[in-house]
Amino acid sequence: MSIHLIATLEVTDSTGIQEYVKQVVPLIESFGGQYVLSGAVTQILEGSTGANLAAVIEFDDAAQMHNWYKSPAYAPLRELRQRSAKTELMVVEAL
Repeated sequence: MSIHLIATLEVTDSTGIQEYVKQVVPLIESFGGQYVLSGAVTQILEGSTGANLAAVIEFDDAAQMHNWYKSPAYAPLRELRQRSAKTELMVVEAL
């Protein structure tokens, strides 16, 4: 059963996020993940989030996603993302 990582970001450093995206996309793909969608948040219908960027990434299973997230290769990128945006990450199991 596939797993989706849903990320919402309130970008505080656009240069940092641009560098993050440039490096993280091929890394996610090397771990078998693929972007389902990624783009600017154009409207908030409910809630009080300040998110202005969102992404959904699909992995085959939770182990694959955790291997990427906990990898030494991702650690410096995670730090870059955390410095460049307020982020919420959610893992959703597909039905």
